[in-house]
Amino acid sequence: MKAQRPRFRQEASACLMACRRRSRNRRTGSHRRGLSLIELLVVLGVIGLLVALIIPAVQRARESSRMAQCKNHLRQISLGIHNFQSQYHDFRVGNFRKQIRPFIEVSESAATVPLFACPSDSENATGHVSHGQVSYAINAGLGTGKPEHAGFVSTRRPAISPRDIADGLSNTAMIGERLAFPWYAPSIVAWDNHQADWRRTFLMFEASPSTLEAFDDACRYQVKRPLGTWYFVDEYHHLLPPNSNSCVQVVDSMLAAGSPFSTAASAASIHSSGTHIGMADGSVNFTSDHVDLNVWRALGTRAGND
Repeated sequence: MKAQRPRFRQEASACLMACRRRSRNRRTGSHRRGLSLIELLVVLGVIGLLVALIIPAVQRARESSRMAQCKNHLRQISLGIHNFQSQYHDFRVGNFRKQIRPFIEVSESAATVPLFACPSDSENATGHVSHGQVSYAINAGLGTGKPEHAGFVSTRRPAISPRDIADGLSNTAMIGERLAFPWYAPSIVAWDNHQADWRRTFLMFEASPSTLEAFDDACRYQVKRPLGTWYFVDEYHHLLPPNSNSCVQVVDSMLAAGSPFSTAASAASIHSSGTHIGMADGSVNFTSDHVDLNVWRALGTRAGND
């Protein structure tokens, strides 16, 4: 009997140790198979933070690429205008989208020209020339009709040659960006339902300015809702800085277009904080919305002695 007790104790001890090992293995295995709630929340938080950092970076990279493409469009259009001038000895291009087509390898019958659309404004700018869904316009100076305020559209001279750009080719804007008309143009628009698109068209003012300062004031502070129908021009002006109001004078519910101080179409783009401007020497610059107004107006005149 005494001989069996040590053996019984050994077997009981071995059994107890085996049970402990199995219990330890179960606990360890359970820990390896899953995550606690806190660990899961930490992982999700890290993933969310990475996504929040990556998405804006990707969007900025895409916009940078679109801006580079837009800049290249302006450079090609500027080259087409220079080729037009070389053949016809005239920088004055009224309907430039039609006049430069032979020089940019575009069919004269094409209704849509992708080169005329900024890729950053793809929802509205399709390059459809007859609907105003285009992104670029010719510099028409300050819009006053005065010779010293002239750009590349209105002039009393029969032609504009490089020697007529007295302020210098590299100091004079020739072509710039303008926001395309909305995708629903040219239908009659209830503009009160589309206030986000007001900056894409012309706001009305009823004042009768007789000076540049009064014209500036009317376009900044005396404008009302847009016209019921769309009003499209092939030019832009340097009266107000980039991405400012575009305005048109209305007298007794009728357009006063053609009279001095009646229309100003501002350069504008979908890019952040500025717009591209093509200079008369063929270079393309990005100009800030906060450019000094005197400098901006000087860039818009070709013979203003400024």
